[in-house]
Amino acid sequence: MSTTLFSNLLPNIVNVLEVVTESELGTNPDLKKKLVQASNTLRDDFGRAKEAAINLEGGDISLEEQEEIAEMLKGLIARKRLVLRNFARDIDTKAAAPEVKMDIDLDSTASTPAF
Repeated sequence: MSTTLFSNLLPNIVNVLEVVTESELGTNPDLKKKLVQASNTLRDDFGRAKEAAINLEGGDISLEEQEEIAEMLKGLIARKRLVLRNFARDIDTKAAAPEVKMDIDLDSTASTPAF
């Protein structure tokens, strides 16, 4: 679905209002024709916008079901944030732990290549 469909509604409304304002100043056939065209365009655009809104994906879900899904997603977000906090805490704990030095004796004979 294109957002252009909905973004054209306001300019079309403005166009109809401008034509109505012009037609109040006079009643010539050209203004009447212009008003009919602008009105028909607006009516058609409203019809297409209504049809697009009706056919939106997920439009068959009731408000109660939408609220249940939203609550489920909020719970999921809370659990993910908890996992991230715990992970960050564990990282901080490990970063604050003292460095352990290990003394390793290497056998110099074993590590020296033979000639």
